[in-house]
Formats: sequence, structure tokens, C-alpha cells
Amino acid sequence: MPKQIKRKMTEYASRPYPKIETEPTDSELQVFKQYTLTDQDILRLYGLFTPQEICDQFNDNWCAVRGVRSIYRLIQSYGLDTPSRAKSHLKKRLMAYIPKGLTVEDWDNITDETLAMAKAEATAEIQKNVNYHCAIWDPSFHKSHPLH
Repeated sequence: MPKQIKRKMTEYASRPYPKIETEPTDSELQVFKQYTLTDQDILRLYGLFTPQEICDQFNDNWCAVRGVRSIYRLIQSYGLDTPSRAKSHLKKRLMAYIPKGLTVEDWDNITDETLAMAKAEATAEIQKNVNYHCAIWDPSFHKSHPLH
């Protein structure tokens, strides 16, 4: 690996993580029937989904998502790379640790499966919040929602 790329990877890896609030801010309190993704929800999905994928995945009758530009601004406010760059960094980091006895193609398939599992787990975690919130507003929600 060339020194310049190695240096950039080291710089990227040594950057301090931004402080992410764990308690909802006043603007994130859920006061409507429709659940709105919080900053924490969006940042949990960062690196796994692009802002457009987040909107496509979660925008339905029960869940509201900010616009794509608003998600990009949120990511920028925390000083994070663009989601596509974050995805490529994550993929490169995973590809750098190929176990002995596996080919690059096999490891690439395994990392793709791992990323798909991470996406599914993050989606399920947020969907659990959506289900909980919507059940408070509408007791029949569990019967009517297709993802339940």
C-alpha cells in the first residue's frame, strides 16, 4: 500500500469521534402520530445508507423523514464524511483484514453479507422505535402495519 494512502487512512482513523447526544433535544420530541426520525436514528444509519436510501426506506404513513438535503446538512454539522465516502472507507477497512485461507472474492462476499446484516439490524432497531411510538397513538397499529 502506498505511503500516501496509508497516511490518509491513518489520519481518517485517528480523527476524534463527534459527540452525539443520546437524549432527544426539544426539536426531537415525538408529539405527532407519525414518528419522525431523530438525529440519533439518522446517524445510526450513516455509513450504511445514503440519505436517499434513508428517505426511501423509512418514509411511509407511520414514519416521517427529513429531506435528503437536511440529512446531508446534519451529517456535515457533525463533521462527518459524505455517506458514500463513509461506505467506501468501511468497505476498505473490512477488506484490509482478509483472513488466511480466504480468497479476495470470498472475503468480499462475506463483507457484503456483513454489511447487509448491519443494515438489517439498524433498520430493525429503528423500526422498533417506530412501532412503539405508533402503538401509543393507535392501539390497532400492530394489526394494520405491514412490517409488524
